[in-house]
Amino acid sequence: METLVKIENNRAVTNSLLVAEKFNKNHRDVIRSIRDLLSSAQNCAHLFIESSYIDTSNRTYPMYIMNRDGFSLLVMGFTGEKALKFKLDFINAFNEMEKTLNSDDYILMRSRQILENKVAQLEYKSELQAQELKKQAPKVEYYNNVLNAENTYNINLIAKELGMSARTLNKILAEKKIQYKQAGVWVLSRKFQDKGFTKTKTNLYIGSDGVERSCMLTVWTEKGREFIHNQITLKTA
Repeated sequence: METLVKIENNRAVTNSLLVAEKFNKNHRDVIRSIRDLLSSAQNCAHLFIESSYIDTSNRTYPMYIMNRDGFSLLVMGFTGEKALKFKLDFINAFNEMEKTLNSDDYILMRSRQILENKVAQLEYKSELQAQELKKQAPKVEYYNNVLNAENTYNINLIAKELGMSARTLNKILAEKKIQYKQAGVWVLSRKFQDKGFTKTKTNLYIGSDGVERSCMLTVWTEKGREFIHNQITLKTA
């Protein structure tokens, strides 16, 4: 006979197979009794957890895991010459296992397990983040190189220099017919093209769906930056 009561998920439990074996009952009958209880008794669903086991022929059958209260409810009607002794055997086993659960050694062991699991989760998360950063590094470097290329400026930086938002600056440049929007990208009007005001770069990025995508990115040269400053100065003069 194997151990009558075990610790699972920090609870003292037994199962229908052990009950059937100990009380010399057919397991099918024990299963039927549990299901009758579940269908007729109120507030007892938490006392029994449906599970399964594999027999010697590698076939899967249902069984139930139960705590002390579930066991007590199940065997309440069990009678027979040895039934009382068997009930006491289980009760004593529950008492011993619950004593173990409340012992300092077990509490210390569980605390250590929880800490180790937490550390393992954090390490795994950190590893995933490191892998993602490594994966993104070439794209981030490329993007930074575009924005920080020698003598080039993005519109946000120029707008900040002028004390306004990029949206406002783009709107002003559009009102002055210096640029217009095409397919979501600001493009210089024909009159200002080929003057060396801007450079167009391809920007690679990862979309919200995790797919690598690309878009056109316009940056301003030193000459273009000076041109914008002059235009805004004229506007405010």
